Amino acid sequence: MSEGGDVRDHVNKFSDIVDRLGAMDIQVNKDLLSIMLLFSLPDSYEGFKCAIESRDELLEVEALKVKILEKSEVGSNSVVELAGSVRTENQKSYKYEFNGYCFKCGKQGHKSPECPTQSKPNKPNFRRNGPDKQNKQYRQEKQCAQADDDTLQYIILNLLVLFQVVDLGYLTVAVLHIYVVISNYLSLLMKKLMEESIWLVKLAVKSKERELLIY
Repeated sequence: MSEGGDVRDHVNKFSDIVDRLGAMDIQVNKDLLSIMLLFSLPDSYEGFKCAIESRDELLEVEALKVKILEKSEVGSNSVVELAGSVRTENQKSYKYEFNGYCFKCGKQGHKSPECPTQSKPNKPNFRRNGPDKQNKQYRQEKQCAQADDDTLQYIILNLLVLFQVVDLGYLTVAVLHIYVVISNYLSLLMKKLMEESIWLVKLAVKSKERELLIY
């Protein structure tokens, strides 16, 4: 669906495609239908998508349709919400200026707990226990996470092929195409899980070696 498009018309087209699939005895998983409908919405529904995804259980497609239509009908309220958020930010940005004197150094403009002359406590060094951003394994882990996100986006785009199908004769091809894409993704996922398992074993071995060296 393009930005600014007719939401009701979009939902009706989606329902029509699902009905056509049902007429051909092709049953698509209910959760998959909800995901397809949710990710077919434009960027202006990003907050709505996050709210739906954060639920403990995914809404069924019929309930999701109702929520989408309700969201489209109350879109004008966003202007009021924006005005309210601006007022809130303005209130937060106001800062009281202290003009008294510090009991520690005697200078004006700050309180004794904020005095720059007092020694600052040593901050704990989290780099020793936390991941080192210069570490090669840490960079590889971030690259794998990014690759997963890209793969998932690729799958979603392929799932939305259904929305481009007009001719009834191509519906079966579209469904088979989706099946192939999901199968490929599951293969990639299993490969990644295996690589992560090997990496965790190596990490555990290195940790044990360090403990032996210390003792």
